[in-house]
Amino acid sequence: MDLTASTPREIDTELFRVYVEAQEAARKISLVTADMHHIAKDRKGYGRGARWGMSDEEAADKTRQVAASGGINASRAQRALDSLAAAEKKVDDLNAEAAPLNAEFTRRGGWPRFFLVTNSNGHIHRSMSCSTCRPTTQYAWLPEMSGKSEDEALAELAEGGAILCSVCFPSAPVEWTRKRDADDVCPGSGTADYDRETARIGFAAGNYGTCNHCGKNVTLNKGSWLLRKHKA
Repeated sequence: MDLTASTPREIDTELFRVYVEAQEAARKISLVTADMHHIAKDRKGYGRGARWGMSDEEAADKTRQVAASGGINASRAQRALDSLAAAEKKVDDLNAEAAPLNAEFTRRGGWPRFFLVTNSNGHIHRSMSCSTCRPTTQYAWLPEMSGKSEDEALAELAEGGAILCSVCFPSAPVEWTRKRDADDVCPGSGTADYDRETARIGFAAGNYGTCNHCGKNVTLNKGSWLLRKHKA
């Protein structure tokens, strides 16, 4: 692959592949490391954010001792050590693959990139270091947009119903930074646009009103008595 002649889309497509494989390798390391703590008979505290009693390095050292002992868990310990070594080598190899791709990005002074958050509500970001994201945030690269001007990319993304991060794209129209209802949602959703005389209100269950927009009997939200979201 001649990087100097490659398009931003081609380079970022390769980088996205490397990113996905690196995430999988990191997940493997995390799983194997947890297994090593178990092999070392380490215990984790209770509650959110609980930590192991040993450091990862201490658990790995203990696992090596178990592997060398010839005991009942020796084979399991050796498999964990082998899996860890393979996953760490995979990460090193992937970093080596990414280096020239990142170097070419830097050499050209960079280009616009766009990233979709995949483990929450699907906001589009300009980078993977947005202040609104967390270390656990997962992304899908959008290499088909790489290199396009912001106006071009935003027009395509917004047309497709994407939600844009208001921090990454402060100039984007406000309606593009909020979740937009699908075209088939009735405009009467969330309103009190129904005939109160024919509505059923105040019962423990089964409250409804006839939407003046679509003519359907629609369940009412208890307390506010507004029509629930429904299709046209």
